[in-house]
Amino acid sequence: MRGPPRHVVLLRLKLRIRGTRLNASRALAFKPYQTGVFFFSLILHILPAYAYPNH
Repeated sequence: MRGPPRHVVLLRLKLRIRGTRLNASRALAFKPYQTGVFFFSLILHILPAYAYPNH
């Protein structure tokens, strides 16, 4: 079983990289709830460090 030619593999790789980037931005656009929860937890983790700098 021989694989596809090299230029086809490279083209697929490029498309896959571009697709993952698109999927990431699309996920950020279409999942505001999950990103909101993520940023909320991030802020909850960061705020105590500012509130209690002596820790």
